[in-house]
Amino acid sequence: MFRGASTTGDRLRHQREAGSIDLDMDPRNRVLLWVLLVFLSMIILMYPVRLVFEYRPIQAPHIFQNLPVFLILFSIWTIVIAALAFRRDRSNKAGWEHLVLASVFGLVFLGFWVVITPYGSAADDLYNTAHVKWLMENGTMAVGERNLGYFPFSYFNFPGMHLCATAISTSTGLTIFQTRTVFLVFNAMLFPALLFVLFTRMLPSSRAALLGVCLALMGSVLIVDRMRVFFPSSFGFTLLVGFLVVLSRSEGRLFASTLWDRLAIMILFGGMVVTYLPASLLAILTILGIYAVQLLAREKNALEGLPMMSLFLTIVFAWELTWAIGNLRTYAPFFSSLWESMTSAEFLAAPLSMARANTGASLP
Repeated sequence: MFRGASTTGDRLRHQREAGSIDLDMDPRNRVLLWVLLVFLSMIILMYPVRLVFEYRPIQAPHIFQNLPVFLILFSIWTIVIAALAFRRDRSNKAGWEHLVLASVFGLVFLGFWVVITPYGSAADDLYNTAHVKWLMENGTMAVGERNLGYFPFSYFNFPGMHLCATAISTSTGLTIFQTRTVFLVFNAMLFPALLFVLFTRMLPSSRAALLGVCLALMGSVLIVDRMRVFFPSSFGFTLLVGFLVVLSRSEGRLFASTLWDRLAIMILFGGMVVTYLPASLLAILTILGIYAVQLLAREKNALEGLPMMSLFLTIVFAWELTWAIGNLRTYAPFFSSLWESMTSAEFLAAPLSMARANTGASLP
């Protein structure tokens, strides 16, 4: 008995020194936990809510018809994920299981806000679904005067997400709003999965990577806000993470990667350029940061990726120049009217009118 206790103590001490505590679990219990996780995920996604247009300091708790029951379900769901994440795996398949757990976490934590708002939760939802409707009805993108006439400040300059949604709707027969929901739910699962793969290349274990994904999703208001809205940034950030995953295979050296990796990098970067401009610029800045560190460390062949960087910058410039030329005829008259307004001080009329409206007619 004392020998067994000593063995158990040695095992726990070894696990603590390794930085992790594993839970022994019977395979049948593991299957039951997975079934319970799927069941709870479906219940949470379909949990009844009451959406009312009224102001509250914190709105989220007031949408649930029975908040205590939802809290109990969500707490049990979190405990099940933790139990599966910290169980001992002797088959060396924990990485794949943690990958699925990351996707399930994103599905519920991000996808819940998509499912409860099937017709969109913001004006950007309706605005971008209108782009998809235009593509399906006309088969072309609005450029120049049509761009401004039908879609002011149109995102047809960055149609990547809209083209993907149009292809899904055309091939599956789903309505535009159904396509929007399917696209965002799938994106809510793909984004944490890619983020998990990226973290596994930087952290010591897949369990740490899973924890990092959960903390990233829970700790970022921007991720939750963007991933629930049908907006180009939701797809652009997913492409950016995929780009970083492929880039990490060669440790930041573009020309040290394989031919297929370079092809994947070019496709993903091209997707970012036509989907969301800030994502492509972030990719360029990331690579420049890697090369700057390599130059400071005086590594050999640190500048071998500069030709590829030049190609990336050329792609961004060419895409922006193409749309600028297409819209130049529409924008050109604005410059003359802007100059006239600046020289005649007409631009001061609006602030003065607002000031008079708020302080009275005593202002000149």
